[in-house]
Amino acid sequence: MSSAILWISIAVVMGLMLWSWSKRSERPSSMINFNQPPIKPTQTPSFDSAKLDQAQIQLLLSQGKKLEAIKHVRLQTSLGLKEAKDYVEAIERGQSPLSPVVVEPPVLQLPEDLLREAQIVAQQGNKIQAIKMVREATKLSLKEAKDLVESW
Repeated sequence: MSSAILWISIAVVMGLMLWSWSKRSERPSSMINFNQPPIKPTQTPSFDSAKLDQAQIQLLLSQGKKLEAIKHVRLQTSLGLKEAKDYVEAIERGQSPLSPVVVEPPVLQLPEDLLREAQIVAQQGNKIQAIKMVREATKLSLKEAKDLVESW
């Protein structure tokens, strides 16, 4: 009989502890603002770059504190992690952080004899072999080589 009372007591104490823990994790209703419009996650972040302290970011970068610089940008703006990282890296490269980075595609240099041979193979209906030949000679990706062969 005494062991049953012990187990019941333990169960009651555990129940009270769980109930207390669950109440602690709840947010008080006074903190909820029902008049505030909901946050739309699809909105693109916008910010005023004039309010950012460029000197502070450059100082952090010169000290080798790139993560701190990214945190600084995120705290001062509504940018996400990737956008803040791109912003800081643009400053690091000496570019204007708001100007888009233009990457020009590499100029394709195929040897003339290989170009003719690959074109003949492709015109004979064996595009896969032509793509393989182009990829081996240029180290292009499969899609890039395919697009090149199909453009002939």
